[in-house]
Amino acid sequence: VMWPCAPSARVPPRGVHRGLPVREPQRSVTSQPSTMNLFALAHHDGGNILVDGVGTFLGARDLKGAMAACRTLRQVLPDAVRALKRYLRPTTDDVIIGLVQRFPRLRCIDLRNCGNLTDAAITAVANKCPRLASLNVWGCRNLTDAAITAVADKCPDLVSLDVTSCSNLTDAAITAVADKCPYLASLNVNGCNKLTDAAITAVADKCPHLAELNVWHCGNLTDAAITAVADKCPLLASLNVGDCGNLTDAAITAVTDKCPHLASLNVGCYCHLTDAAIETFEERRPGVRIHRGYS
Repeated sequence: VMWPCAPSARVPPRGVHRGLPVREPQRSVTSQPSTMNLFALAHHDGGNILVDGVGTFLGARDLKGAMAACRTLRQVLPDAVRALKRYLRPTTDDVIIGLVQRFPRLRCIDLRNCGNLTDAAITAVANKCPRLASLNVWGCRNLTDAAITAVADKCPDLVSLDVTSCSNLTDAAITAVADKCPYLASLNVNGCNKLTDAAITAVADKCPHLAELNVWHCGNLTDAAITAVADKCPLLASLNVGDCGNLTDAAITAVTDKCPHLASLNVGCYCHLTDAAIETFEERRPGVRIHRGYS
């Protein structure tokens, strides 16, 4: 699935930036660089710029200073930058808050495994980036419902949300996303073990474009949630229900019967699912990849 702001494979040759020569960054083999050539950050996709790893090498204060000193950066970057991704674990709220204040047109933000971030950073993202389409906060374990609810309230164009291992989240957060983000197509709540049927049923009811759903290790879910998804999300192409110990054959039967576009199914540790149900699925849907391992 290609999201509206997914990086394109058509990246210009290194050393070329909008037709101008750009010197390759000189990196020491013994230490992390303290500054960086912005070409190492900027890749083009139809005139947009992906800022890649800026939190690793260039703090928000440094970036602000660089833009203040360079008219080209000051004129081009705020309107051109659409995506931020690849941050190191030590990235702090201040870095993210500084960046979203500078780049309000962001469409994609990938903060996976930035374990120091709190609700303050994600609330700033929501407030400053109303066009946000894709947010990945995988492993940001400090986040609570307040952060994701803010995103739902302020970012109605959200298409993709990954909150893997954000174990503080409850039904309130995901229900808010379902209520406010009708274009949601990809939802990953892997490891959000406080969620119940209410959250997933809300998504099924209000997000008809849903194509990817990962509920691995959401142990409170029952057949009702998966049946609702099967009934109301006809575009579903990928489903991961591994380690959902309350599911029975009824859930897999519903998916078998009602998800014509399904291409991938992960039942992982399928607990109460019988071999007969899996075998029936494989017989009736021979073109679907079925996984029985861990996510």
